[in-house]
Amino acid sequence: MNYGNITKHFKIVLAPLTRLRSYGNVPQPHAILYYSQRTTKGGLLIAEATGVSDTAQGYPDTPGIWTKEQVEAWKPIVDAVHAKGGIFFCQIWHVGRVSNYSYQPNGQAPISSTDKPLTHQLQPNGVDVAEFAPPRRLRTEEIPRIVNDFKLAAINAIEAGFDGVEIHGAHGYLIEQFLKDQVNDRTDAYGGSLENRCRFALEIVEAVSNAIGADRVGIRLSPFASYSQAGDSNPNALGLYMAAALNKYGLAYCHTVEPRMKTVGEKSETPDNLPKRFELNAPLNKYNRATFYLPDPVVGYTDYPFLETTALLSNLGCRPFSSLLLSTFKFLHCISLFGSCLHIPKFDCHTQGLIHASKSLKANVFTNFGYVNPFRIVLAPLTRMRSYDNIPRPHAILYYSQRATKGGLLIAEASAVSETGRGCPATPDIWTKEQVEAWKPIVDAVHAKGGVFFCQIWHAGQISNYSYQPNGQSPISSTDKQLTFKVQKNGVDDCKYPPPRRLRADEIPEIVNEFRVVAINAIEAGMAIQKTNRTENFFHFSFL
Repeated sequence: MNYGNITKHFKIVLAPLTRLRSYGNVPQPHAILYYSQRTTKGGLLIAEATGVSDTAQGYPDTPGIWTKEQVEAWKPIVDAVHAKGGIFFCQIWHVGRVSNYSYQPNGQAPISSTDKPLTHQLQPNGVDVAEFAPPRRLRTEEIPRIVNDFKLAAINAIEAGFDGVEIHGAHGYLIEQFLKDQVNDRTDAYGGSLENRCRFALEIVEAVSNAIGADRVGIRLSPFASYSQAGDSNPNALGLYMAAALNKYGLAYCHTVEPRMKTVGEKSETPDNLPKRFELNAPLNKYNRATFYLPDPVVGYTDYPFLETTALLSNLGCRPFSSLLLSTFKFLHCISLFGSCLHIPKFDCHTQGLIHASKSLKANVFTNFGYVNPFRIVLAPLTRMRSYDNIPRPHAILYYSQRATKGGLLIAEASAVSETGRGCPATPDIWTKEQVEAWKPIVDAVHAKGGVFFCQIWHAGQISNYSYQPNGQSPISSTDKQLTFKVQKNGVDDCKYPPPRRLRADEIPEIVNEFRVVAINAIEAGMAIQKTNRTENFFHFSFL
């Protein structure tokens, strides 16, 4: 692959896989977890087929990239892949005649190189039968508009943050309906000879390359396949002609499909580090094809076990956990799978990030939503100092979704209630509109995995200094007694606290109101409820 000024050699690439979970043709927050699960540093991912216009649709809930809303929805997904060091291309796509009236604007006929209809065929799920409407043959003067749709979609993909695009010229869709002589029966400049039949595809390649740079463009071809009744009388000649013609553009890559080729996707669903599994000769996950195209945001999508979990479960049996060092996510995942078979030791809630639990402990009972849920393990609030400028960042989407399990409770890191509430660098706030909006995709990612999410609302009080306070003023507290210096949480730096200002009695209701307002903000951001921090000498504790 020629990418920028370098050549990359990818042995394993995530191929574009249609999943039918982009409701209303808008990418959804659950795709953040799906793609980030499948990302490795330096690895290439190609996004699922993404429509270039409102006439490009042929399946339910496939994503598009022709509207501003779609572009904005793609951004946090792309950010999550980049946060793990991945390279992300968007496959841009038009189905052509592989559609029917229900997917087309105003119930019109699908467009194609031909007016020959497709016969009925099985849907991708292998069960339902697809019915296709007779297509309308594009007039010659309409073709440049379709070329422009691909160009604009490529520009939108770059705006969304993608590293490049793959033009979908395979599998019987619109471009291949021009390429293949068993479909294309035109008599104009886009039909008849091999050169004419390839003209549409090459015009798209040229337009897209000119718009975003050829080193950001790939193309997918399947000359030997006959998907959607799109075969060719001489596929070898077609493939060779396209390869020679594409060479002059200097594209990033050409992705070819050979129908007799076996792929990992046919026999497994492996969301995590596939090269590592090959290196260790570890087993691949068995797939359930019936779940591939469900609209469910979790089942058959992000719920496949990871390599570490698979290995752990095969070795654990019902042994105690006490000798194992596990991350919070792995620990929670194994608990959910093994349940009461395990002896669960008591953990210190701060060093392990868990509220300690044992089989006999029933203390953490959740009753606020009409049911009782004795959570045996909860993600405790853990300050991480990665919310630059006190705004939650996209990398928190992956962080919290990694730690979410269906029905499990997570408590977000301490989030300040006002500009006077801060006491540490880069902690999140929730008192401005910008902060509330930044929390929303993070909360959506937790909810997509079925988690319950609380926001810990917080005021540092005297545990602050001038640099964290508005206009360099003194921190506020119940007292004017100064804290002594202490070592920071990193165990190295010293904390220096200035003398606080004792709040007047008439000022206290204002602080109470700040907690009330951010509670409302947390609900607006999608949080279930709020928990106030009354420990560790913060603001509440100075009164208590």
